[in-house]
Amino acid sequence: MKAGKILILLFVVLFVSAGLWAWNDSNDSQAGETQEVMFTGKEDHSISLEEAAGLTENYRENVESGTKIAGFFGREAIEEILDQEGCVGIRYYYADMDDGYPVMILVGVDALGNDMIHGKLAERSIACPPWCSEENELTGENKTMTAELIFNR
Repeated sequence: MKAGKILILLFVVLFVSAGLWAWNDSNDSQAGETQEVMFTGKEDHSISLEEAAGLTENYRENVESGTKIAGFFGREAIEEILDQEGCVGIRYYYADMDDGYPVMILVGVDALGNDMIHGKLAERSIACPPWCSEENELTGENKTMTAELIFNR
């Protein structure tokens, strides 16, 4: 499952690095003490396509055929999380539905590294398979139906 975690991290990194905005310069304090800023929202998470392809290949080689290899979150869901006041990024949590189906929970994170649990959260990603991209370096030999095939029947 380690490879699955890497794949999910890669997915979030792609969206987060493409959509992060500068954070508001307000520092919180508790009991008169100023807490240290942990995150700025400008952390570099970029990797090359070659690295990403190698990581996704590692995962695909270690799972059964038909296992979820990716998920899609719409831009609006990502932006709703990032647009919260004080949000500098997104943290993801691995989770399982009651039937054991793996999912990923997204939650905003403030500059102190705290989850913004009273704000917007996301799950309900659209799973691949069956809703996959056309075959590419990240999908490998994708033997599932792509949206193009489904909608152009």
